[in-house]
Amino acid sequence: MLNNRWWITFNWRLCIYRKRGSRGSGNGQFRTPHTIAFDREGNAYVTDTGNSRVEKFSADGKFITKWGSKGSAEGSFNEPHNTPIDSRGNVYVSDMFNHRIQKFSSEGKYITQWDRKDPEKGYFYSLLVSP
Repeated sequence: MLNNRWWITFNWRLCIYRKRGSRGSGNGQFRTPHTIAFDREGNAYVTDTGNSRVEKFSADGKFITKWGSKGSAEGSFNEPHNTPIDSRGNVYVSDMFNHRIQKFSSEGKYITQWDRKDPEKGYFYSLLVSP
């Protein structure tokens, strides 16, 4: 149990207030949820590697928005993983196989990115953001 409201398992099921999500690509659905992060208001951000996106939920578990798709363009992902959130509410997504970290507003608007030009040197998998 996380944050007294959320439960996450290591498959496609994300349980919100004892109500299971379902497998799929619609709003509030997941194929492979990977990580969950919370902002100061209690909103949850879930990376879904199977759908190549981030989904945002309110503190009470209601779907708010989603962003991303499979690809390498700005705002697209190829295995999104960790999603720390800074003190201003910006969301950072480690985009593993695109070898970059992307920064978004809390509404999912693309801001910037940092990339690794030589993928042979490793992947961006996990990251931390200091307040």
